[in-house]
Amino acid sequence: MSEATSTRDIIRAIEEVFPPKLAMESDRCGLQVGPFDGSCERVLVTLDVTEGVVEKAKEKGCRFILSHHPLLYLPCHTIDRETALGRILTEVISSEITVYASHTPADIAPGGLNDYWAEKLGLRDVKPILKTYQEKLYKFQVFVPKTHAQIVRNAMFSKGAGAIGKYADCTFSSEGIGTFRPLEGAQPFIGQLNGLERVEEMKIETLVEGHRLSDFIETVLRAHPYEEVAYDLMEETEFLSNRRTYGLGRYGTVEKRAFRSFVEEFKEIARSTSIQLIGDLDDPISTVGFCSGSGRLLIPSLPAHLDLYISGDLSYHDLLGLKEKGIKVILFPHFESERVFPSVVRHLLGERIPELYEYVDPVYTL
Repeated sequence: MSEATSTRDIIRAIEEVFPPKLAMESDRCGLQVGPFDGSCERVLVTLDVTEGVVEKAKEKGCRFILSHHPLLYLPCHTIDRETALGRILTEVISSEITVYASHTPADIAPGGLNDYWAEKLGLRDVKPILKTYQEKLYKFQVFVPKTHAQIVRNAMFSKGAGAIGKYADCTFSSEGIGTFRPLEGAQPFIGQLNGLERVEEMKIETLVEGHRLSDFIETVLRAHPYEEVAYDLMEETEFLSNRRTYGLGRYGTVEKRAFRSFVEEFKEIARSTSIQLIGDLDDPISTVGFCSGSGRLLIPSLPAHLDLYISGDLSYHDLLGLKEKGIKVILFPHFESERVFPSVVRHLLGERIPELYEYVDPVYTL
């Protein structure tokens, strides 16, 4: 059994890979019940919090449930034990089981559900279908004695700063003279108390993404030799194309082939036989879009040149509209596209939180 970890540390680890800021406005993800004090030795990861899942958590000694779908998506005005929701809430509260849901953040985040399927399908030049969030970018500049310039640069690079397009470790440096007078109580790295010092310094400039900022600044300050570090931070408005963009769904290219051939490969990859198809099986395809779960929201954002769209929860009229646009469809059931959530979590968090127990209460059996 793994070493126990606090509930709050588990939540922190989850939110590092599935940041809450990525959640769609209408989503109700995040903490659902708790957090309860104490440590957790085992986390149950599931798709939905059902009565069967709660029983399994108690059986396996899991004091934390991480689900994809929120337990409390709709308002709950009363805890009624005559309902499944009421019984679930009663059980998790009385058993002090923390419940946390990562819904759209797990769909949108790098390495999440949609990236999982994009990789499985062999998509190239992958992009989000619907852009939902753009990372803020900051220009950071710091003044360093020349003797420590490379030490500070290395600290910057260790936290992912200096990335521009397909280039890494980008900075600009300029030389100058820094002046300062250490006062009573100071412990200067260079110079004497009450003496005016003139030091050859370098101004180092770089770019850093907003989500890295706090850890980045802390790391730079630790690497810097001065007791008081002079630095500037400004939000960057020019490098818009360099800001990381997040979104729902993925689309990319595959080697050109007949729709029929792709369908056979898809059945093997998805291990599914319960799919529905729209479109001529003999037509060629090369541009493919995918959205896990329900893909209706993304239809207006589909690229005009898309050959094939794979998703679930599409209505008759959705399918008819896509057919009229010349877009073929693989209707992939909601449950089947998202039941891999525990596997995605294990890949991203398996080394960072306690022992993971995967259990998905099946909606149906194939």
